[in-house]
Amino acid sequence: MAIIGIDLGTTNSIVTAFQNGACVLIPNQHGEYLTPSVVGLDERGALLVGKLAKERLITAPHLTTALFKRNMGTKTKAQLGTKSFLPEELSSFVLRQLIEDAKRFLDAPIEEVVISVPAYFDAKQRAATKRAGFLAGAKVERLVNEPSAAAIACKQEGEDDTFLIFDFGGGTLDVSIVEVFDNVVNICAIAGDNRLGGREFDHVIFEAICAENQIDRNALSRQERETLLRLAEQAKTELQNRQEVQIKGTIQNRTVEMHLTDETLANLSGEIFARIKRPIQAAINDSGLQASDISRCILVGGSCHMKIVQEFLSLLLRVPVQPGKDMDHVVAEGLGIFVGIKQRDSEVRDMVLTDICPFSLNTGVYNAANPNKTLAQTMIPRNSILPRRVTESLCTVDLGQTEINVTVTQGEQMYEEENTLLGSLTIRVPKNMKEHEHIEITFYYDINAILVVNVRVVSTGAEHSLVLTGDGLELSGKELEHALRELQNMKFRSFHNQRFAFLQERAKRIYAEGNTALQAHMLQLIIELEQLERTGIIGGIRKQNAILDEFEAYLEQMEATLDNPDIFQDFSEFTFGEDSDD
Repeated sequence: MAIIGIDLGTTNSIVTAFQNGACVLIPNQHGEYLTPSVVGLDERGALLVGKLAKERLITAPHLTTALFKRNMGTKTKAQLGTKSFLPEELSSFVLRQLIEDAKRFLDAPIEEVVISVPAYFDAKQRAATKRAGFLAGAKVERLVNEPSAAAIACKQEGEDDTFLIFDFGGGTLDVSIVEVFDNVVNICAIAGDNRLGGREFDHVIFEAICAENQIDRNALSRQERETLLRLAEQAKTELQNRQEVQIKGTIQNRTVEMHLTDETLANLSGEIFARIKRPIQAAINDSGLQASDISRCILVGGSCHMKIVQEFLSLLLRVPVQPGKDMDHVVAEGLGIFVGIKQRDSEVRDMVLTDICPFSLNTGVYNAANPNKTLAQTMIPRNSILPRRVTESLCTVDLGQTEINVTVTQGEQMYEEENTLLGSLTIRVPKNMKEHEHIEITFYYDINAILVVNVRVVSTGAEHSLVLTGDGLELSGKELEHALRELQNMKFRSFHNQRFAFLQERAKRIYAEGNTALQAHMLQLIIELEQLERTGIIGGIRKQNAILDEFEAYLEQMEATLDNPDIFQDFSEFTFGEDSDD
């Protein structure tokens, strides 16, 4: 039985394992390592996940959703047709697909899954991630912070070092200060923004396209909005290798265009860079180090491919800015090595990874200045190295008081009500009219993010405990079991040929985005595709892969006309061939 690691990303996810002394990235059904974190339903209610679902963000936006990781730990639901899903339920579908890919590749059942999360995920977000694993039918005991996994992958053999990891993905930003010495990877401090990623640049470009072409963005349909966002994302990606990009597309049979350069995008993105700067400064300040103590900045995450991001970091930090191997895979590679550590593999079993508490853990205390606003007394400060044990002595507010309510919150705010409530414990104390009763509160927070709160009444020696794992904060055990049954009854759509199904959806998306001339050209091809799906003929065509290669090249030729709709060419019709094995 295998242990696997899953880098459950906002935009893309990867599954990994540790075999023969090395991390192994596991390909999906399309032979690719990156699986888009996109979930949809087909018209019959069957599940679609990944590359195929991503194509349907434009052709079937009412049945498809993405970026749901940003809402993890909340009650925000995505509506797909007549069904609605919580973020952890959608994430469970992605996990199920990745676990199936791993089973097929490893040819073994999966014993346990280790999932990476943004370092700045709070208790509710971590709990929701664990629930997603449970709902996917997986055993998830450990969550690993994404920058911690990246630090393992970036450790250079035999070298002591202090560096900053800038983990900037499609939807989240994590900044970590890391020290490496001997065989220890020590996380000194972390900071981040769970709603800041490459998608923000897409929206900046989207807004600029609308402004330049005098488009009322509020009047756009969901499909038209997704079309413009795809053009924006494509332009952002092309700027990684080019000095300038000419954006062209068709909306409501009207050509829209915009000239984009790095300088233009940088000028449009001032607010984004201000948001990026804040967690960098916070992480350095919390680490107790000076900026001069940091030797280099390691880039992690797909959004770090952007030249303007790299240039901004170079100017801000004044240290070498280096890609972390393959920026899209660094977290997954580190996660794979962590799986090896967990398996006690001889190659890595002596490596030690320390971790820290991302948010302060507090208990409520009386506020004499304003009794209606309870103060949050910090027990374990943020960025404390784990495990951590702290004991404090407190007493009753009033003489004769017989109960004390001990609350546990997470966050950095002065008042308890402004932080996240994790749990509470009401204990009885003797009725004492002569002096105040004292209690000792102990917080113990371990490496697996399990918090044990112990309260001892000093006068009687009575002890009361509260264990907070983050699990079950929102759902009871019975509710979880019911949700598990409901979600497991939902089946993935079965395709005779996954690649053909993807190309079919791509053809529909090209049709949806094209102008009238291109749509007329594509219509007959799509009708033929639907006939092939109904009859299953594609499964019996000789030299199937070669034919699909030709088909994909043809669609790429068609897609090129989306960027240059004014130069549409009269391409010859594509035919699948008449010979078959049937």
